[in-house]
Amino acid sequence: MMKFKSSILYLLSIILIVSCGNNRDGNIEMKNSSTELMFIIYDNVKIYRDSDSLQEILTLNHFDSVIVLSEISENNRINIQLSNGAKGWVDERFLSNIPKDWKKIILKDNYCFYSDENIEYSFNLTEDKRVLDYQFIESRYNVNFQINNTRKYFDALNSIIYLVTGEVESGSDKNLNWIKKIDNNKYYINYVITTFDPQGNITESFDFCKKGEEDNQKYYSIWTSYHPSISLDELLIQRKILFSALRSLK
Repeated sequence: MMKFKSSILYLLSIILIVSCGNNRDGNIEMKNSSTELMFIIYDNVKIYRDSDSLQEILTLNHFDSVIVLSEISENNRINIQLSNGAKGWVDERFLSNIPKDWKKIILKDNYCFYSDENIEYSFNLTEDKRVLDYQFIESRYNVNFQINNTRKYFDALNSIIYLVTGEVESGSDKNLNWIKKIDNNKYYINYVITTFDPQGNITESFDFCKKGEEDNQKYYSIWTSYHPSISLDELLIQRKILFSALRSLK
């Protein structure tokens, strides 16, 4: 995706206050608190009354935020709470948590992402004076990390918004073309999902910079891309990998 950005992180383990609801219609604000916030990583996810119950109490969608209240139960569910105080249980695979057996992969400038310890990536680095591209490739998954020194963060963000808006105006699926701003104590972050790809892939990314450095000609991006035919299990793992990168942004 950042190839067009240039010409244009399942656990969020940050200590935060949560804003819940349909998060595609409002920005996410993340501030210091004693709670742990995570994201739902798929649409129409069922929330159950108990850890072993089949009784559904509501559904949540991709990028809805929740407070995590428990570890994983024997039934692979996690107890969650919404901002309105409602509580329920969600299947672990639909949440942006980092499984305990995943390994940490260190990137430049102390950023990182996490991945299954059994996944072995090949690594490519493309470097010039203005852009560093790190690409981690596996047969099913890929992660791309870029340090871009070609423009200021908000200039880049405006270009991304323009492209996503144009994709929707051209008739592309609105559920696969949207952008969301995340604001925490130290970083500006935006999350993007788009079908803007000549090869027909779907791309999801986080673009970010430290507060106070937004006027510097430098910003960061981490993204994944996949074919629309990807299986549900592989998509959920891909999203957990991507969202795990947010752990760096404390």
